[in-house]
Amino acid sequence: MSKNNNNLSNESKAGYSLVEVVAASAISILVILITIGFLVSSLSYWHEISASVDADNEADLTLSYFVYGVAGKRGLRGAVSDSVKITEIGDGWELEYKTSITGTGRNKYIYSESERTLSFEPGGKIIGSGVALCEVRKLEPPEPEGLEVKIEIEAQDGSKTVKRNAETILYFRN
Repeated sequence: MSKNNNNLSNESKAGYSLVEVVAASAISILVILITIGFLVSSLSYWHEISASVDADNEADLTLSYFVYGVAGKRGLRGAVSDSVKITEIGDGWELEYKTSITGTGRNKYIYSESERTLSFEPGGKIIGSGVALCEVRKLEPPEPEGLEVKIEIEAQDGSKTVKRNAETILYFRN
């Protein structure tokens, strides 16, 4: 009997069999690969969400500057309706207007498709970057006097590129 007990204790000290080691290694590698795949897809999704948030913020802010003004200067909401002039220049346009409080001075928004910017004069402040498209159209009668403004912002974070749109119809007050 003592001989059988010796055999059992020798077998229990022998360690894991080759099949057990290979199975454990395969399971460990599978868990690691699934975890890495999950992390990579999460990172990709994170970049897409980040780019979307950036584009949404830029579109909203650009449209806000366009409508309400920049640095104490009134935007298109305060424009005198008969002073609004839209002129095509190069690969973009220039929208010039006068407000009731600017006296003889005029304000301008300048869109450049090649530079992908929307800027404000006087001052040369860039109010929108990554502007993939910016359209301004005067409303035709029978609609009240005003403008239709459409802005498309393109943002990139990592390898993800997203586009966001903002648009409004602006009626002149005077």
